[in-house]
Amino acid sequence: MQRFIVFEGLDGTGKTTQIKKLAEYLTGRGETVFTDAEPSALPSGKYIRRVLSGEIPSSPWATAALFLADRINQNIDSDNGIKKHLDAGETVILDRYYFSTFAYQGYETDMDWAMDMHYRCPELEKPDLVLFLTMSPEKCIDRITQNRADQPLEIYETTEKLTEISEKFNTVFEKLKDKENIVYIDASGSVDEVHERIVNAVNASNPPKLALFDFDGTVIDNSRGIYNCINYACDKMGVKRPGSDIIRRFVGPPLYDSYKRYIENDHERALYFVDCYRERFAPIGKTEAELYPNIINLLSALKADGYTLAVCSGKPRQFVMDIAKNLGIAKFFSEYYCPSFSDTGLDKGDYIIRAISDFGSRRENTVMIGDTKSDILAAKKAEVKSIGVKYGFAAENELEENGADILCETVSDIFVAVTGKEL
Repeated sequence: MQRFIVFEGLDGTGKTTQIKKLAEYLTGRGETVFTDAEPSALPSGKYIRRVLSGEIPSSPWATAALFLADRINQNIDSDNGIKKHLDAGETVILDRYYFSTFAYQGYETDMDWAMDMHYRCPELEKPDLVLFLTMSPEKCIDRITQNRADQPLEIYETTEKLTEISEKFNTVFEKLKDKENIVYIDASGSVDEVHERIVNAVNASNPPKLALFDFDGTVIDNSRGIYNCINYACDKMGVKRPGSDIIRRFVGPPLYDSYKRYIENDHERALYFVDCYRERFAPIGKTEAELYPNIINLLSALKADGYTLAVCSGKPRQFVMDIAKNLGIAKFFSEYYCPSFSDTGLDKGDYIIRAISDFGSRRENTVMIGDTKSDILAAKKAEVKSIGVKYGFAAENELEENGADILCETVSDIFVAVTGKEL
C-alpha cells in the first residue's frame, strides 16, 4: 500500500520509538515499509548535522535552505530515495519533514518565505498523513537529558527555544489545516498507549482495503484430498460412505457439523469422525491440494492494487498455513482466520468482524470471497460485500439463493469484482 507518513514534534516526544513500532505494525499487516529521518544520511544531511551540533556556524536563513537541498536529495536519491520507495508501492515513514523547517527555522526567519520555497519545489513528495506528537517543552527537555546524558544538546534544545518552536508548530499547522492531512497525537502516557493512538489515527486516515478468502473451493481445489479423507474416516468408523452429491456439501462448513447433518446426529461420533479424517489428512490429504488456475496472478494483482489479503476458512489454521506454504502462496496472506484443532463450530462471520478490527479496516472496505453459502451468510452477518465463486463446491443456485452480492465464473472475474479493473 503506497503512502507517505511523516512524524513531527519536538525532540523528546518519542518519535523514533513510535516510528519503529508503527513500522512493525504495518509490516505485520503485509505492507512493505521504508523508514528514514531528517537530516538524511547523504552528504547534505551530514553537513546539516554539523550545523545543528554547533560545529559549523550558519544563519537560520542558510540552514532553512540547506534543509530544502537535503530534502530534494532525500526525495530523488537513485539508490534509496523516497520517490523510489513510493514508486515501488511501499509505505514510507519519515522522522521530520518540511514542517520542522517552518517551525524551527521559521521562528528565526520568515515562515511564509520558508513555506513558499518548499511548496514551489516540484521535487518534494507531499505526505499523505502528518502525525504531530505533542508534549510540553519541559517534559521534552527532561527526556532529552535523560536519554543523552553523555552527549551535548543541539542548538535548539533548550526549554526556552522549544517553547517558542512548539508555538510555531501550532501556527504552522493552523496555516496548513486545509492543505495537509495533520493529526495531533498526545505523546504522554506509556509507549503502548501512544502507539495505540497512532495506529488508530493511521487506520482512520486511510483504512486498508481488505480482501478475505475462503480456502477450499476458492483458492485451492482440494477435492481429492477431502473426498479421500472422508471415505477413509467412514471406512474406519464402519459407516456407509456418503454419495458424491452429499460429499460435496462437506466442503466449507466444519466437518463436525457436516457429519451430524449428513451422516448421524451424534456428538461423540462426530468428534471421532473429525479425528479419523485428520489422521489421513495431516500426512497425506493436505498434499493432494492444487491451486485453481490463475490464483497466483489474482493474489499478486490484488496486493499490487493495495489490498491486504487474509484467509477466512473453516479448515484448521495449521492445515491452511501448511498448504499455503507448500503451494507457494503464504507470502500473499497477512493472517489466517481459521479454527484451531480443538474448535468444532466457530462462526465465520465472527472471524470477518475480528479481521476488520485487527487490520483497522471498515466494513465498506472489506470483501469476503467464497464458494459456498457459509461464506455468503458470514459476509451478511459481518455486513460486508460478498463475492461468490461458481467454480467451487456450491450446489446449483446455492450462492444466488443465499444472496451473494456478486457472482464470479472464473478467478479472473474476482479481480474485476473486487477492483473494477481487468486482471
